[in-house]
Amino acid sequence: MNTQTGIVARRVERIVRAAIEAELPDVTSIAEEDRSGIALEVSSSVFGRMRLMPFFLRVPCYLLAVAFDLSSLLVYGKAFSSLDKDRRRNHMQTARGWPIVRFGELLKLTLSLMLLYYFNHPRVRRAIGYEWRTGVSEVGR
Repeated sequence: MNTQTGIVARRVERIVRAAIEAELPDVTSIAEEDRSGIALEVSSSVFGRMRLMPFFLRVPCYLLAVAFDLSSLLVYGKAFSSLDKDRRRNHMQTARGWPIVRFGELLKLTLSLMLLYYFNHPRVRRAIGYEWRTGVSEVGR
């Protein structure tokens, strides 16, 4: 990875982390310090999946993420990744409805992966009382 690609990738990773921290579901039985650790692990997993995309898909996603980060300058005077949690949520909600730029599609991808990784995290599964069962399914017996 060259230096310029690395800089963009680090910025995209920060944007993904900011979006995930804003939208992470509340599981009240998880302590705040555990929650931030889980958020970091989930955002790293989501960004890892984005990095595995083929080049022709990854580059547009990266560019769209950077454009999304900068789009909040028009509204709040700060990049998305620098906003507080409430403003990030508001900006994400607003951007989903913009018909010209496909921010909504990028947010769907990011948040869908976030939910997959979040609810698959062992501490979250324990907190909500769900554990994987091994062996043959009992459904239909």
